[in-house]
Amino acid sequence: MNPTKLLKVLTPTDLNTTVENDFPPVLWLNDTFDADHLTSILHDYQPKYIVSDHFSYIDILDKKIYTAPLFLAKILNFLVPNINQNQIFQTRHTFNFVINKKQINRFLCMKFVQLFKLSNYDYTWSGADSRFNMTDIITELDQLQLQGNELLSADEKSHILSDIQIPAKFFYGEDSIMTTDRVTAYWSTLVWLWENGLNEIYSSSVVSLICESVWNQKAAIFTEKTAFAVLGKTFPIWVGGYKQAHYFENMGFDVFHDLIDHSYQYYDTLIERCYYAFKKNLRLLSDHDYAANMRDTHIVRLEHNRQLIASQQISEFCKQTIKQWPIDLQEATHNECENWFDKFWWKDLYKHPNTDL
Repeated sequence: MNPTKLLKVLTPTDLNTTVENDFPPVLWLNDTFDADHLTSILHDYQPKYIVSDHFSYIDILDKKIYTAPLFLAKILNFLVPNINQNQIFQTRHTFNFVINKKQINRFLCMKFVQLFKLSNYDYTWSGADSRFNMTDIITELDQLQLQGNELLSADEKSHILSDIQIPAKFFYGEDSIMTTDRVTAYWSTLVWLWENGLNEIYSSSVVSLICESVWNQKAAIFTEKTAFAVLGKTFPIWVGGYKQAHYFENMGFDVFHDLIDHSYQYYDTLIERCYYAFKKNLRLLSDHDYAANMRDTHIVRLEHNRQLIASQQISEFCKQTIKQWPIDLQEATHNECENWFDKFWWKDLYKHPNTDL
């Protein structure tokens, strides 16, 4: 591959390393991004193709974004060979949530746990600031009200605008560092976290409330947060994100439509998607005996999902997806894509603090 065919960008400042007016035809976006981020990148740069290695789907700025869940494939190539495969799946909690980084959908998840008075759950939360700027959510609620949709009562609106009351509870590895909005750690710490707490949280729960790395974007993304939920044999409900269940099913996984109402994923606003993830699945989240019975009833299907995610299913899905890209895009991104499938890439994880689980 001619190296000038692809520009890999993590932040807009990465463009400063590119010779002015000599931008390559492929913009490769590493990690997640929103409209402001992409707008700043495209201010003086109009690539022929835009690729995302994290998102499975994103609708943004009317741009065609070529997506593949390469990050999920990569992290699984690291996690699966290194975690303990011997687990005891003994249901003690109805659901779980695992939250570190300060992010709007995660904040709303905790607020709705309290709003719906849910009690039988296990969790982690770093406690990285119990307050959040809710301007965008207030705007969404106001717009819904103008449309005649009073999603929340005055008391409920007041509740979600208040500080988080759930106590912080977190697993700290030797390299964990608390910052203003998260606990940072090396990616290699994911194995330690699984062995020293997360395995127990997931494996003893029926449902995982998965708060992926999305904000207000209409986007679907899958990271270690979804991987852990499946490895723990839990039913997945995504809080935030857009068409998350749809795209996870598209990769070959069972999303349990006969048990979970995933219609929440299609709502237009973030507040609706988060609210209805709870509202439409309250029995599963509140009736522990029912939930535990459903896990026992469908354990074979849960185990099948676990086997799929522990196999090369995601990597093969990525490869098949990439084969559908335009030929010149496949050629330009060939080496970069191959790097994502490198079985020994994870050795570099010990050098880079990056995780925000």
